Amino acid sequence: MSQVLPTPPQRAPEPLPAARRGRSTIPPLGFGVPAAVVLVAMAIYPLVVLFQMSVSDVGPSNIVGGWSLVGLDNFADALGNSETWYALWRTLGLCAVLLASNLVLGFVCGSVLAEPGRGSNVVLGLMVFIWALPPLVSGSVWKFLLDDSGVLNEALGAVGVVLHAGSALKGDPEGAVKRAAKAIAEALKESDRCALHVENTAGAGGTLGRTFEELAALIDGAGGGKRLGACLDSCHLLASGYDIRTAKGLSKVLDEFDRVVGFDRLGSLHVNDSVTALGSNRDRHAPLGEGELGAEGCTAFLSEPRFDGLPCVFEGPGTTGEGVEAVDMAIAWRMRAEGLKARSRR
Repeated sequence: MSQVLPTPPQRAPEPLPAARRGRSTIPPLGFGVPAAVVLVAMAIYPLVVLFQMSVSDVGPSNIVGGWSLVGLDNFADALGNSETWYALWRTLGLCAVLLASNLVLGFVCGSVLAEPGRGSNVVLGLMVFIWALPPLVSGSVWKFLLDDSGVLNEALGAVGVVLHAGSALKGDPEGAVKRAAKAIAEALKESDRCALHVENTAGAGGTLGRTFEELAALIDGAGGGKRLGACLDSCHLLASGYDIRTAKGLSKVLDEFDRVVGFDRLGSLHVNDSVTALGSNRDRHAPLGEGELGAEGCTAFLSEPRFDGLPCVFEGPGTTGEGVEAVDMAIAWRMRAEGLKARSRR
């Protein structure tokens, strides 16, 4: 005779721990929303600024603000330039290659992971690289847009980058020149078209490039390629001991520059008057005609025939003691006209 065993009493379910009772109901992807918002903002802001610059009159005197609207004139100039289209196709080609690489690698890794095996763990580790590709793509595109080969600089018509070679401080100048030349050579490798103009210096604090001999050593030490040049600053020339206060004095100084560096290396100019005297080794700019160069020296510099065709920047200060204004440019053009007229009489 079979015996029916009694059913054991059911135990009441234990209550969930307090921590689990307050468990978040936010889906995992929801935690990525703040990061997505930041990334979108970082991507959109440069585009907004670039668009604002593209429809404004932006130059050295107002690069930090105060842009005036010019509409589509900039686009008309850029689109009419064949170099702009060349740079644009290069940019689009780079985007296409990087995007295709991203898709191909993602497909291969996804296919391998769909079939578990020995290679799955390896591919899983490589997924970190796949996740890193989007920011790498974005960074590469922005760099390409903003470097010398990019659309922005092509539209601006940039002809080169002016740089200071640095300073030896209280160390060995010859060793500092060699180190600076090596750094300049590395900078040249970052592009295949941009020219680098090493600017002469006033000589304060052991700055490099205070003499033509140092400029030549910097250029030769960096490889002496065609994209290496020099920028001459009138204030720095006077402060470092080159007397250019008259047309005759300037001519002699330029003859020396040609002998030591080579006039074919001169790529750009900075015209500035000097607060300090000849050979002071102090870099203190003054409004044109109001410093130690004076009206005669500035007029001679602005009308020097061997400078014709070279880009020239007046850094300031202007007559108001602040930034360069229209009145200062009018003074510069008047000085040039007077200098050319005086030279024609000789």
